[in-house]
Amino acid sequence: MAKSMPGPSVSPAFVRLLHDYLHALGLDGQDLLGEARPDESPEPAAGVPMAHWMALLQRASQRLGDPLLGLRVGQTIQPQHFGTLGFLLQSMPTLGTALQKLQRYQRLVYDQTPMLQLAEAEYVDLIWGIDYGQPGPLVDETSITVLICYCRAIAAGPVVPQCVQFVNPAPRDTAAYRAAYGCPVEFTAPVTRVRFDLATLAQPLRSANAELSALMERQAEQLLARWPAHDEPFVMQIRTATGALLHDGEPTLPRVARRLGLTPRTAQRRLQQSGTRFRAELETVRRQMAEIYLRDPRLSVADIAQLLGYSEHSALTRSYRQWTGHTPRDGR
Repeated sequence: MAKSMPGPSVSPAFVRLLHDYLHALGLDGQDLLGEARPDESPEPAAGVPMAHWMALLQRASQRLGDPLLGLRVGQTIQPQHFGTLGFLLQSMPTLGTALQKLQRYQRLVYDQTPMLQLAEAEYVDLIWGIDYGQPGPLVDETSITVLICYCRAIAAGPVVPQCVQFVNPAPRDTAAYRAAYGCPVEFTAPVTRVRFDLATLAQPLRSANAELSALMERQAEQLLARWPAHDEPFVMQIRTATGALLHDGEPTLPRVARRLGLTPRTAQRRLQQSGTRFRAELETVRRQMAEIYLRDPRLSVADIAQLLGYSEHSALTRSYRQWTGHTPRDGR
């Protein structure tokens, strides 16, 4: 049986990326960070603990006097840095299908907060919430910059997000973020978000290869099966799966359980052991996502009701009154 991880982790590739960045500056990464660069070994059996990755970034940022270290390190990413997952993503037919695969296999490179994709009429949001903790600006900025620059490296055309949001407070220099991403950047947001329009996601990839993608996906599945899981509360697994299903109508316990590879009876039993029930968790997810959607002035109440799986907007209004004592329009 795989040994349980003590907590969230990142791929050793991130640490190699930091070492390579320091080397390009003419600095000795081992001297500055206090440890050697991880070997270019076969796929690792486990990741680098998130707390250790945070400490490495903080140490480098302080030694360099560079609060924008995450932006600078992230922009040096190359597709080959992430091994099997990197090759799988770049072999997909379009950028959109590559990001769908990333949602499934993200844990192989970033095992902190699951990525949620929310598809709208004209764009798709990639969202990371705060229920699993907040690793801080350096970690978040490195990860988001890696994502955007990786997409630019594998897509056949330009990749410019519509917007980027961070949960962290705004730094002194926000212009550097707008320059790096090419779009508006917001801080102190309720979630971390990257928004791409549908035309960007429809772009073909430079190295699309159906045979290679099938081979890489088999390898990624094997790695994911062996990857040690940190102690993620079962209730959070239920909430994540529920949120991912809302766009297809009201999620049911059997559908959510099937997404988690469980029988409905097992899922119900584990929820009872956690002191809750499925209906309560569905309402929690809907309320959290309603608060996020209500901050977007482009979405009508009817749009939000549909996104939350309600059959009509009056059902959202009734629920919102129960949650807050107000109407959605008052909440907005």
